[in-house]
Amino acid sequence: MAQAPPYEVRQSRLRTALRLALYSLLPVLFMAVGLWDLSERYPFFLAGLAFGAVIAALMFKRIRSAVHREPLFVIDEQGVHLGPDAFGRPAKHEPWPGIEFVVHFTGMERMTDIELRNHRYVGVVRGGRVVTFRAVSGWRLNVNRAAAAVDRFGGGASFAEAPAHSEVPNKWYFPLALPPGWLAAHSQPDDRRPPPAVPGTAR
Repeated sequence: MAQAPPYEVRQSRLRTALRLALYSLLPVLFMAVGLWDLSERYPFFLAGLAFGAVIAALMFKRIRSAVHREPLFVIDEQGVHLGPDAFGRPAKHEPWPGIEFVVHFTGMERMTDIELRNHRYVGVVRGGRVVTFRAVSGWRLNVNRAAAAVDRFGGGASFAEAPAHSEVPNKWYFPLALPPGWLAAHSQPDDRRPPPAVPGTAR
């Protein structure tokens, strides 16, 4: 049986181009109205130009990432790479010796003071907590391929679905606690490493 390949998700050029085109519809419309009669409708052209510049500035990092096909989520022999996400969390590489679980879960992200939005996340568990996580934003997670890559490269680490979180902090570094019962239930008896320690207990 062929061994599972590394699992890799990279920034999509096509998806980024489609999103940029969608966001640019209104600025382009304003500019077209202005160009129809520039002497009389030049404010429309200027407004469209200004809106277009703002959109380009806001999407600059995503456009650059798509041009270079930067990795968003990678599981390979080196460990787990979590790329930057739409919420400002920077890229982070976690080597296998420090990984107990690779997880995916659902959480509520606070968008404003009154708005919470549901998102999917992937993350790395160490010491009973999800120490690094990123939103699955603008790409899809293939659970079966990710699990196969963890089984091949993880050295005993497991891939599993973690419990949902009622509110995920939007700070770039903020560990998420996991219930002790979940850790015990998902530890494999034939793991090649000791079961993960529950915070506050001795190994």
